[in-house]
Amino acid sequence: MTRLEQLLRKSVLFTVIALFALLALFPFYWMFLCSGRSNAEIFSVTLNLVPESFHLRNYVKLITTTAFPMWITNSIVVTASTTVVSLFLSSLAGIAFAKYRFRGDTALFLLLFLMMSVPRFVTIIPIFNLMSRLGLTNTYWSLILPFSVNPFAVFMMRQYVRSVPDELMDSARIDGYNEFDIATRIVMPLIKPALGPPASSFS
Repeated sequence: MTRLEQLLRKSVLFTVIALFALLALFPFYWMFLCSGRSNAEIFSVTLNLVPESFHLRNYVKLITTTAFPMWITNSIVVTASTTVVSLFLSSLAGIAFAKYRFRGDTALFLLLFLMMSVPRFVTIIPIFNLMSRLGLTNTYWSLILPFSVNPFAVFMMRQYVRSVPDELMDSARIDGYNEFDIATRIVMPLIKPALGPPASSFS
């Protein structure tokens, strides 16, 4: 394949990728566009991709007449807390499944697989009943705790932790590390690609 053919092939490939990227970003553009339109423009049957006017008063009305600041705060607190707790607990569970042998570990891991196949909406009512009995309704905990352990995240962590050499953990035990320190100070820094940016807090 000549250099020109390679360049032409890459150009076609990048063009196709760019078109798909624009197609994926279009809903966000349309949402932003509609946020600054009047009601008449929003419900108009004419498709106008270029805004004739953009009304900032829509944003002012959103902030001043609704609880939007509280909604944003709740979203940030719940999302950040759930992510950090889920990463920490899922990584610990993944380490346990990958590096330790205990009675019932196979059955428990199979149960984890079954949990991955359960649709989320099926558990909404049982979770609400549980949070109600614990007195956690209308609190952040009722949104954080039920989603703090993700079966798929545990499975992914287990597969990733299996690549960590057992000899490294044995060396840490010889140096006097306990099992929790081995997990948080030895294994977790090695699986940062699986944990993502928050993993830096574990090292």
